Amino acid sequence: MEKLLNQASSDKAFSKIIMFILYIIVGFGILSTFIMLSNERKHEFALVMSLGMNRRRLIQSTLLELLTMALLGIVSAVIVTIPIILYFHYHPIKLTGNLADTMLQYGMESVLSMDTDPIIWVSQTFIIILITCIMSIYPVRKIMKMKIIN
Repeated sequence: MEKLLNQASSDKAFSKIIMFILYIIVGFGILSTFIMLSNERKHEFALVMSLGMNRRRLIQSTLLELLTMALLGIVSAVIVTIPIILYFHYHPIKLTGNLADTMLQYGMESVLSMDTDPIIWVSQTFIIILITCIMSIYPVRKIMKMKIIN
């Protein structure tokens, strides 16, 4: 039993490392999107500022746009993944062979099922919004340092 507990704790540590790596990948994806949007719209930003829009209003509208884009991505991801998760929750993957025998030796059922706990969805949504807020520092700095006249 002690061996099983040690293995469970190492599995939790490994899954946290994997989640951290995935968050870094997502963060770089979001940052690259923000960099691309900022660089492509540099002339548009300069134009609206030269027409009288102040930097604060431009930053607010840009942040609102970026947050809306992130929320649309989260909502579309939820819409796509809920049917998949529900399918595998009600039709779990049955393990066979040595892995199934090992799980049976430890007194566990030899299936892999999906968890439908809503706290998972909520926590992941907040983490992605936090990553989006952190990565939105780049466009804000870009607008703050932008010169209207070249």
